[in-house]
Amino acid sequence: AVKEKKSKEVSAMANKDKPNSKVEIHIENSKETSIEVIWGDGSIDTNPAIYSHIYKQPNMYQIAIIGDDITSIALNDNNRVIFADGNKYVKTVKLSSTIAAIPEYAFCECVNLTNIDINDNNTDIGIGAFYDCYNLKNIVIPTGISNINDYTFAFCHSLETISFPLVLQRIGEAAFIECSKLIVSEIPIGVQQIASRAFVILFFAFFIQFSRTVI
Repeated sequence: AVKEKKSKEVSAMANKDKPNSKVEIHIENSKETSIEVIWGDGSIDTNPAIYSHIYKQPNMYQIAIIGDDITSIALNDNNRVIFADGNKYVKTVKLSSTIAAIPEYAFCECVNLTNIDINDNNTDIGIGAFYDCYNLKNIVIPTGISNINDYTFAFCHSLETISFPLVLQRIGEAAFIECSKLIVSEIPIGVQQIASRAFVILFFAFFIQFSRTVI
């Protein structure tokens, strides 16, 4: 007997600040399988070229994306769309140029996320946005980010390299705590504050070369 493969469900949240806001979701999957998107207000789309929906009322909506072997989702939204906590399936995410901020804990515990493409129009990455993204290996911080919030990359155990923007002024509390593989070659000269436990790890050593003394 052929065992039926169970579909995987990927969750996201849509935070609609204005009425009649449009959300687009682009999905790439490794096999030609049925993909179904259940929008938070109950509407359902199955296998369109682009999953697009207009929310008539402003609210926070849960979106369910169901299908086999979903590995990549691109989000295009004039407001905000974020992944729910603990997403186990999405490996890569590309955020469109219309997304100017990543909300707090947006990708928290997305343990299989290895790559995220953040556009340079982004000016804010929320507290704990990538908390416990265990397999995230490297990231380029957008050029307009001046503050890395508290716990932004905490417990990203596989994080090896990070590129800081020149305008960076602050690295928040526990921002890179337990990033045991991280090597930071240089801290921008404009950094005025490195908060407590920003780079603390318990069992491993790492190397940081400061461009100047920061207290």
